[in-house]
Amino acid sequence: MSGKLLQLNMDGKGKTEVSMVNALTTLELRLKKRVEGNLIFGVVDKMNTELLDAEDMHLMFQNIFGGNKDLEDSIHVLMNENWRSFFGIVRPGINEAINVIMRRNVEKILEFVPISLVLDGINDVQ
Repeated sequence: MSGKLLQLNMDGKGKTEVSMVNALTTLELRLKKRVEGNLIFGVVDKMNTELLDAEDMHLMFQNIFGGNKDLEDSIHVLMNENWRSFFGIVRPGINEAINVIMRRNVEKILEFVPISLVLDGINDVQ
């Protein structure tokens, strides 16, 4: 992550942890059919998730200021006490991460679980 936060230069190269309580998200999913024998599997054609809101959020960035631990600790306190103010700033990055993770997991599930066993009427879909 790089940029400015409160006029402080950020050039982070570490891990990020985001924890949320009661996050409200949307999921749009379009599948293509893959038929194997008498089973129908889904293949992700398009997928988008969007984080809309949360009751609470906790952010933790490692090495966000080049290893200045005191500054990092102070910024974490500020951001987590005022998380709502930072929500709009970090939401695009969180959405991007959610999309990558969700797509990978949905694709793995759909590879092995036939949608014809989960969704009624899927055999009639072209």
